[in-house]
Amino acid sequence: MAQDLRTFLDATKRQSPEDFLVITREVDPAFEITAIAVKLEQEAKRRPILLFEKVKGSNLPVLTNVHAGRSRLAAAIHAKPEEMQRAYLHAMEKPLPPKLAANAPVKDVILTGEQVDLYKLPQVWHHQDDAGPYITAAISFAKDPNGESWNCAYNRLMIQGRNRTSIHLTLAKHLWEFQRYAEAEGKPLPVAFAIGVHPAIALGCLAIGSIDEDERAIIGGLLGEPLELVKCETSDVLVPAEAEIILEGEILPRERTASRLRGQGPPGRPPRARLCLGRRGRPRRLSLFVRPPGAGLARAAAFLARERRRLGLRRGLGRELSPGADKLIVRYTC
Repeated sequence: MAQDLRTFLDATKRQSPEDFLVITREVDPAFEITAIAVKLEQEAKRRPILLFEKVKGSNLPVLTNVHAGRSRLAAAIHAKPEEMQRAYLHAMEKPLPPKLAANAPVKDVILTGEQVDLYKLPQVWHHQDDAGPYITAAISFAKDPNGESWNCAYNRLMIQGRNRTSIHLTLAKHLWEFQRYAEAEGKPLPVAFAIGVHPAIALGCLAIGSIDEDERAIIGGLLGEPLELVKCETSDVLVPAEAEIILEGEILPRERTASRLRGQGPPGRPPRARLCLGRRGRPRRLSLFVRPPGAGLARAAAFLARERRRLGLRRGLGRELSPGADKLIVRYTC
């Protein structure tokens, strides 16, 4: 199974061309991208994938709404929409550990040192009360500094400078735990962020479980094969080999800064770039601000998995639950 976003997009265009809309005129990343997506949903009752080819102030396009349809997410994991819950639960119960890739398209282009400039990425402002531009579809990858556990998850991030962002870490979540361990020793936490990945990867990283459960293996279960990873240039962190963009960084100890979305939220923690940005030839910068069904799906599957383990059941508890629509807020770092 292909593990890259481009193959999935090509398949969507072939099989459901009405679900893929290309905007060729120049758009303003400040509010206009969000406005177009919202207008389509509210007035046309549509949630197609939107590719904005020309974004003011950047040479990179912006892609959004990839996860805004249950049928699209089902296709990504080769399941029928009504069988997604069962497929996700199977992936949690039968995970496939990741493997190192022989080929890493994400390393086609590697930028280091002064070449790293977050301002060259599309500076997307989603809402008028946002404190600044966010990159809203970055998935963090990090390792427990005191053990062998790994974590990948969406995190809220805000651009703070050429090679600096803030990151929102939710209390008691696994990345928060990892950062707390590193900070207790006065050390930065190595971290990397993947932007533009196959939807199965995006779904798998939403899995909710204990700290020793590896979301990367759940992703493998959704893909039907091990997730292919590659080592970062500046740390031992492993990241998806076929992501569009990888940003490598470190979360600094004992530093805090304000990072607010729509005027809300607690202070964030600012990571600093580790002088490296890897990407494919001309990557697609993914933006996520819709209310996708994936988060509710992951929560329901996690609940069913816990109940199965608690009750010792091998069958049952597999009834499809209502497709949740919890709002995801995801932010970019470097």
